[in-house]
Amino acid sequence: MSEDKYVEYPSTSYKEMGRIFGKEQIKLSKITGWVFKIPSKDSILIAYKIEAILKEIFPEILEEIRGIAEETGYEYPVVLANIVLCGSKEYLELKEMCISMAVRSELGYILALNYEQWEELKVFRYFFRRNPISRLPSVSGTDCYIGATDG
Repeated sequence: MSEDKYVEYPSTSYKEMGRIFGKEQIKLSKITGWVFKIPSKDSILIAYKIEAILKEIFPEILEEIRGIAEETGYEYPVVLANIVLCGSKEYLELKEMCISMAVRSELGYILALNYEQWEELKVFRYFFRRNPISRLPSVSGTDCYIGATDG
């Protein structure tokens, strides 16, 4: 689709990928008006509990979040809470929710997401070819301010 934007990440660290997305987030917020929301104190406490789990299972993603925070100028707890609590009531403003699914086969996993509001979202849809040094490459997409939301 002609409206889609595509960003190629070089083979790099998660922190640098966060910085790259941070630059894209700044552009996206100028188009959409979406910015990181200032979370409540309770949300920040919950986000730090989730962060403790992420440190054990996927610590690299926390470096990516730090890169986003550094590039956008938001404090790390604000970006962390927005990303890990994105699906909570505090952050949702959509009338209809999209449905996600995962299918597993002997070849691996396929993740999919349908768009209930595609006409509204397609004007600022971004795709990212992510190539982290320490993990497998992937294609991710986003239509919101928090980073890759699918892919």
